[in-house]
Amino acid sequence: MALNTSGISAFHILSPYIFIGILISFAIFLINETAVPQYTMTSSAIMDGLILKGKKNFDERALKNVTLYGQEKRIFFAREFEVATQTFYDIIVIEDKQGQTVKSKLTAKKAQYENNLWVFYDAMKYEMNPRGDVVGAPVFSARLELRLPDRPEDFINEASQVEFMNAKRLKAYIHNLKGSSQKLIRKLWVDFHRRIAFPFSSLVVILIGAPLAIRRERGSVMRGLGTSFIIVLLYYGIDSICLALGRGGFIAPFLSAWCGNLFFGLVGLYLIFKTT
Repeated sequence: MALNTSGISAFHILSPYIFIGILISFAIFLINETAVPQYTMTSSAIMDGLILKGKKNFDERALKNVTLYGQEKRIFFAREFEVATQTFYDIIVIEDKQGQTVKSKLTAKKAQYENNLWVFYDAMKYEMNPRGDVVGAPVFSARLELRLPDRPEDFINEASQVEFMNAKRLKAYIHNLKGSSQKLIRKLWVDFHRRIAFPFSSLVVILIGAPLAIRRERGSVMRGLGTSFIIVLLYYGIDSICLALGRGGFIAPFLSAWCGNLFFGLVGLYLIFKTT
């Protein structure tokens, strides 16, 4: 405040804080790309596999409600996947046609991966027409063996842990989904750009809050802090709306993830120069 009243420009006063904000943003990004995904996945596995299910080691844990967007336009759903036995319970395999309509659906009470083969037990196969209606009678098989390119490891490393992926892994995963649902791919692209944009929200908060906190007018400090709080709330609200619009296909994924940062970052720069 003393520097501000002595005639030194607001930009010179705030430049150290802006520099610190940039460093913090890059530090958060690096931590999110390296340590956070692994630690979050491990803690989740501990909670689900060791605490909630009373298991003694990681190999005995079970993954709940897993999904895999696999190769050759197949989508796998399973209520539970036991890692040690590579067994799936209440599994559904949907095969897409050009990523838009369902070509066939396979349901089974249980499935196991044995000798590079998928073995489905009490399986029911349905053929579908382009409208999504079942064609002909479903085919029941007490035991059905299929050779598919997807493996149980994919459930562990990819689909079951999408929320734990860093940006690099998520980008590679998206490229592996070519031919899958465009709605899914669009949502994942929004998540990818969000992983990059989110760390810079700390810089945006500094750009907005700092110039309001050093205003010269009497009683303006508390008023500035209150205004900063309101603007930050607006920032997160608009950011959430933009993300929803991006996932819905109304705006581009990149723009949906960055529009909050870009708009309020410009607002912060305007406040800095106005204060100067």
